Amino acid sequence: MSITSSNAIIVYKDNMLVRAGMPLRKFATDQSLTSDEVTIADTRMGVDGKMASGYTPNITPVTIMFEADSPSWSIIDQSISIAKQAQTVVECELVVTIPALAKTYVYRNGAIKSFTDVAMKKVLDPVTLKMDFEEVIKSL
Repeated sequence: MSITSSNAIIVYKDNMLVRAGMPLRKFATDQSLTSDEVTIADTRMGVDGKMASGYTPNITPVTIMFEADSPSWSIIDQSISIAKQAQTVVECELVVTIPALAKTYVYRNGAIKSFTDVAMKKVLDPVTLKMDFEEVIKSL
């Protein structure tokens, strides 16, 4: 079984410029997409030494890294600029297909939370896009 991510496909949609969806191009080689830790339970210890726990609804944070010259990043950056001018949120959705695992992840009801812009070094660093999603649907 191969565990390569080189043939993964990420399709991005937003409420500004990319309503129909666009396959992302030139995302970074290392850590192109990461999903942060998600807390699903709140726990605490009582003075009697017994633990109490409960389910906690959660947000799923996702980060995508793009090469500085990515045409996809250029379009998303324009969406962010439009949202800033309108003082509104960029709502987004992702569909991530990973053929090596025969899995698809659909991230729904998201919002762009933050980004990093260009970092000028000998070779330009990747830029990052951070989003939070309300729902993730995994299909096998």
